[in-house]
Amino acid sequence: MPDPTTAAVTDVVDGDTLDVEFPDGETGTVRVLGIDTPETTDNVEAERRREWEGIESIDYLGRWGSRASEFARERLAGATVELVEDPNEPSRDQFDRLLRYVRYDPDGSDDSGPPGDGDDADGSGGSDGPSEARDTVYNRLAVAEGFARVYGSGFARHDEYRAVEETARDESRGLWARSDLPATPEIRDRPVERAFVPDPATVRTASGTLADGRAPVFAGEGATQTLAGDGVEYDGRLPLVGVDDDARVAVVGGPMVDEWYEQAEGFPTDTSGFGNFPLFTNLLASLSDRGGQLLVDGGHGQFDADYALSSEDMAYYLRYLEGQDIGHRQVNTLADGMPDGRALVVTAPAAAYTDAELAAVESFRDAGGAVLLVGHAADGMPADARENLDAVAAALGSDLRLNGDAVTDEGSALNGDPAIPVTSAFDDSFDLFGAFTPERPAGPPLSVVRVESGADAGEPTSERVVVENAGDGPLDVSGWRIADAAGHEYRFPEGLTLPAGARAAVNTGSGGTAVELYWGRNSPVWNDAGDTVSVYDDGGSLVTEYAYDGE
Repeated sequence: MPDPTTAAVTDVVDGDTLDVEFPDGETGTVRVLGIDTPETTDNVEAERRREWEGIESIDYLGRWGSRASEFARERLAGATVELVEDPNEPSRDQFDRLLRYVRYDPDGSDDSGPPGDGDDADGSGGSDGPSEARDTVYNRLAVAEGFARVYGSGFARHDEYRAVEETARDESRGLWARSDLPATPEIRDRPVERAFVPDPATVRTASGTLADGRAPVFAGEGATQTLAGDGVEYDGRLPLVGVDDDARVAVVGGPMVDEWYEQAEGFPTDTSGFGNFPLFTNLLASLSDRGGQLLVDGGHGQFDADYALSSEDMAYYLRYLEGQDIGHRQVNTLADGMPDGRALVVTAPAAAYTDAELAAVESFRDAGGAVLLVGHAADGMPADARENLDAVAAALGSDLRLNGDAVTDEGSALNGDPAIPVTSAFDDSFDLFGAFTPERPAGPPLSVVRVESGADAGEPTSERVVVENAGDGPLDVSGWRIADAAGHEYRFPEGLTLPAGARAAVNTGSGGTAVELYWGRNSPVWNDAGDTVSVYDDGGSLVTEYAYDGE
């Protein structure tokens, strides 16, 4: 089928997905390019709150997902729209949906047929042809009005859309009214006892092997090195991280903050107890001479590469940063005014940096920013990507390079996979292995995750509060109490202990299971318009409070 430019919207599936019919009678599904709206209330369990900066409530996101669907429906249902490709994105996603900018006539008056030749390929609009009435880009509008976040892919207008999102957040538009970054709970910030480095290469220098004194992290004693191409062979320990203090550059051998290795994303092993997040953060902080946000390069093919990461692939680590009061931002355009930040993370770029981009990164470094270059084993990564990564190090005056090899460890492997070495071989002379903020007071041991206050019709007690053990060990909550603002109380049963990270749901009605707890009331407790959940320990001391406003 030739690339269509106009189509009739036959169904608005949700805020970022449309079904369309083309003039030749063919049909298709459009994934609105570059944005993401929350899952609707009927599919809210599929939502990932870590993607929504400063928002903790899944139910709140679900309500805004439904509102985003209605927002799209009011503007696009039954409309004739213009579908425009992005020069940096594939035509279709992995589900065979068309990736498009969606342009429409907000007055509903355009029925003029195909666009003229003057339309811009990036969805910004054109000046000639009969499609001039379709002058509103839905993708951008949804972000501007606070119904969507910007997707961390490589699309051409990413940085522009991100600026639009930041304005929406600053002005508390739409769903961002409940975004509270300073209140984001701290997670996983503990002393680093062990770490895993997936699919790693060793770190070398331009002239040969890296001196031990420049490597804070090594593979374990049983690890082996497999050379590829012009790789440098090591006789002793295998360095997985290399540091160049003078250049404010570090090279990390593998993508150690990749969300692929999260149990919640389907990985078989729980990795939340590893020290990857504080180690990575301590590393970038040790090299940086200023504060501010963390920048992630996403404009050099990282999103589509199995061996590299965009911000979309780092949601759990970025949530960790939020808990440390560190903002983050993906940047796709480096040469035209890089934003300020404490560090730039560059994973192996499929596309080489231009001279102007290298100069921009050098200026960023000269102003005090650190640059972390994250590699991958030679197996599974094109040699060009390694050369592109090394070129960034060279432009910054660093002799660090990613080696042409792969490191495996049969005896110390995550989930039994030798390609994911686990190591505790740290050089403690580097100040990288404590919690990032050890002086920060511990948060409450039990946190309120969400309140489902909307009672089902005919079942006034079908509401519940979900709590979570936020600590690192088991928590005995025998005799603890939950109360609302009106003084209604529920007491946890004797002998109830929640493992670290475990959740329990306190239902207002009756029943009884190990994980679902029941209040036994015959009437609702939680106010749909807003309420405060207070949790007290068995001594009567307030542990935590959670307020919601019904939005």
